[in-house]
Amino acid sequence: MENPLNRVRQAVFHFAETGAALSARYHRARLMGAEHLPRSGPLLLVGNHGVWGYETPAFFHLLHAATGRYPLGLAERGFFKIPLVRTVLPWLGGVEGTPENALRSLGEGQLVVCYPGGARETFKRSQGRYRLRWERTLGFVRLAMKAGVPVVPFAGFGVDDTFFWPPGEDRLGWQLAQDCLL
Repeated sequence: MENPLNRVRQAVFHFAETGAALSARYHRARLMGAEHLPRSGPLLLVGNHGVWGYETPAFFHLLHAATGRYPLGLAERGFFKIPLVRTVLPWLGGVEGTPENALRSLGEGQLVVCYPGGARETFKRSQGRYRLRWERTLGFVRLAMKAGVPVVPFAGFGVDDTFFWPPGEDRLGWQLAQDCLL
């Protein structure tokens, strides 16, 4: 007999995948250079986050369409403090962004996506558009060296043009990130 939770997991994934496909289509998102990505084996993709991380589902959808591989995202650790999110996020390809999880996933041959700017980058203000918020975050370099995998940089063009902070409201998102995620 099939586990009812598996049916819920499949339904959530299907719903999310459909939403990601619609988002990619609506925004006319394109993935350029995917023909250079290997179809198997471990790989660490490292790039910039847009405001609110809104681009991530469409990007993951396009990666899967281009490579046949479901990417695994190293998600902000704070998300795993939220009960429903910590249950559902792994169903959608997200794991808690720890060095141990990243190393294990790469050891399993996964296509791993890392946004070194994390929540800092998703909650940047309008005047911070297209500026990396990586500070001195170099864990992905150490991770790639330890795992012996290539780092493939990517850039999301247009991702910071999706949302703009209303005048006088630009601190709201950063405060939310500090309170909930960081």
